[in-house]
Amino acid sequence: VQWLEPVDVRGLDLDAIVTIGERDVGVYHGWDPEEKPAVGRGLNKPALVTWYDTKPKGTSRKARDKFEARLRAFCEERGVEFRRWDADSGVFVFKVQHFSRYRFVVGDDDDDDDDDEEED
Repeated sequence: VQWLEPVDVRGLDLDAIVTIGERDVGVYHGWDPEEKPAVGRGLNKPALVTWYDTKPKGTSRKARDKFEARLRAFCEERGVEFRRWDADSGVFVFKVQHFSRYRFVVGDDDDDDDDDEEED
């Protein structure tokens, strides 16, 4: 997570505020709305989120295209900005205006290599 404006982390318990997992990031996730800082305060500010090894299970062009479409839909559904995705490295970057929890699950339907094969 790269915040796009200064954040003051002095005195913050980052372990209690920030959760990071595989294609999963949350800031103030699960907090009581009354305790969560307003947008623009604390860590609830615009940021770039970078996930690594975000790849489809399949390697075909069709699997990659479908996966990128899912990443773009993920961003659109959550009101975040798709910045870039590199299919070879799996680096996926998106921009958030504020924080909640952002999680993306790679599913079995992300393996479409068999669809490119012709049937007899």
